Amino acid sequence: DEDIIIYSPDYDDDDTIIPYSVLEGPWDSEEYYFQNSTVYNEEELDVIVIMWYFKSIGSDSFYFDYEYVENTVGEDNVITKCS
Repeated sequence: DEDIIIYSPDYDDDDTIIPYSVLEGPWDSEEYYFQNSTVYNEEELDVIVIMWYFKSIGSDSFYFDYEYVENTVGEDNVITKCS
């Protein structure tokens, strides 16, 4: 399994790489989410929870356009890929 890559739309910023193994955690637990809020920022947590959900329903490989979702709700732009 490949790592989760959060591509930065700003060319001056580095992309964020999160180990795929982080999806093994119990992300449906509110306590676990808040424990990890000291490790990851809110945007990264959103991405992790979304990726965890797709993994939990058995989706093998997918591309998730977080920028599209963010634009739909009027937030910042980020694109995410998980394989």
